[in-house]
This record gives sequence, structure tokens and C-alpha cells, in this order.
Amino acid sequence: MKKNYLIIVCLVCGLALAGCGQGKSSKNSSSSSSTTLVTHKYTNTQLQSRYDRICDLAVNPLLKMVHGTSIDDLKPTLKKNRAKLEDLALELKNNSTNADTTKALSGYVTDAEAVLTAVGDNNQTEFNTATKKFFKTSSTIGRQSFGGHTPTSLVTYSQAVQNTAKISSSSSSSASSSN
Repeated sequence: MKKNYLIIVCLVCGLALAGCGQGKSSKNSSSSSSTTLVTHKYTNTQLQSRYDRICDLAVNPLLKMVHGTSIDDLKPTLKKNRAKLEDLALELKNNSTNADTTKALSGYVTDAEAVLTAVGDNNQTEFNTATKKFFKTSSTIGRQSFGGHTPTSLVTYSQAVQNTAKISSSSSSSASSSN
């Protein structure tokens, strides 16, 4: 009798009991929506995919900057990418496997958000600090969790920065030699 009373009270309150055989969560009569807690069990391959995605979301705006896109033109992308990072953070928060990798990736999301914020704020000091930490974290996670894997977007960005630096130094040396 006590067990049936407890189930009825919990259902009236809108709480779903684990193991009570309910396929759907109950709704509170004062609310038109319900929240469902989703637990993930990501494989290492699925976590690596999220690692790549986090990197892409932080690095792609940087790559656009290297190619001359203004910060004002990047602001919608920065906002959209921050929202996607928040979604990834929630997915990772609810992951129940690979605890060390999941924890590292959660920190990586935070580092990626810091990079995007620094770009949006147009703060060079903040940007230098955030990107240094982001790239170091990226390297560490790739080495420790994914067998040395480096996301493609990071390789592409690195090459673009090197090419820009070469062009820049060629321009300065030709300008100074023509004087």
C-alpha cells in the first residue's frame, strides 16, 4: 500500500520514478513542457568527433580573420559558434563514459569559448592568452586521448598563419630593399 501511495504522489508532482515502468516522463499540470535528462555513452571515436567539432568552432573564425574578414563581420558567426559550443558542453556534461577524456573536452569547450569571446571583444591581450591556452589544450588532448590526432581545421589554420607570415615578411623585405 505504501509503494502505490508513493508512486501516485510522485506522479501527481510530475516526477518520473526510475524503474516504475513509465516510458514517458510525466508533466506537471502547471507547466506545458517537460525536461528529459539524457545520458550519453560516447565511444572514443564519438568523443574524437566532438574534439574536432570544438576545434572547428573556435578555429574557423580565426581562419576567416587571417583571410581578412573583419571582426564586425564575424560577430554573427561568433555568436552562432558559442551557442554550438554550449550544446556540446551539455552533451559532454551528460556523458557517462571515458571520464578523463570527457573532462578534458569540457575544459576544451571553455577554452574555445574564451577564444571566441576574445575575438568578439577585439582584445589582443585576451586573444593571445586564450589562443595560447586553447592550442596547448588541443595538443594535449590530441596526444593523450586520440593518439596524436590533430583536427584538420587546426592544421589548415596553422598553414594559413605561416603563409601570411611569409607573405608579410617578403613584403617588408622587398619594401626595405627597394629603399
